[in-house]
Amino acid sequence: MNATCRPKSAAVLLIIFTVLFIPAIKAFALTAGEITKGFTCTCGCNMLVSACEGSMECAPAKEITDQVAQMIETGQSKEEIIQYFVNTKGEQILAAPTKKGFNLTAWILPFLAIILGAGGIYLFIDKCLISGKDTDDESKDSDKKQVYEGKYLDLFKKELKDFEL
Repeated sequence: MNATCRPKSAAVLLIIFTVLFIPAIKAFALTAGEITKGFTCTCGCNMLVSACEGSMECAPAKEITDQVAQMIETGQSKEEIIQYFVNTKGEQILAAPTKKGFNLTAWILPFLAIILGAGGIYLFIDKCLISGKDTDDESKDSDKKQVYEGKYLDLFKKELKDFEL
């Protein structure tokens, strides 16, 4: 009985493998749309290739999409295709700057500006509004004013008394 179960279990495992993994391989296959969504159209519209091709009849967008599809059929990887277009059309074809070299500043600078701006606002609020230094200075000034006013008030009363004679 063991000898007959082994071929059946092997067949069941083969069927399960076929059903589960072969459709998954096709699902992970590279598509032209997946690559062209990272490219800017060269017709001058500043839209993504996939959006430009879908919204209007654009020859450059169609040409790029067809070329990407041909490159996928020849077995080139996503990185190879992207590098080919960067080499032929320049970095301006990329929808987002690369995350290396000088282009790294385009990724870091906005966050740095937000952090520095928030820090500046915090320091301003801390110095001017929250710390109460202005109110302390005003209370010291009012104390001095009361001392001076008291001194002059006493002098005024004395002079007024001397005048009434």
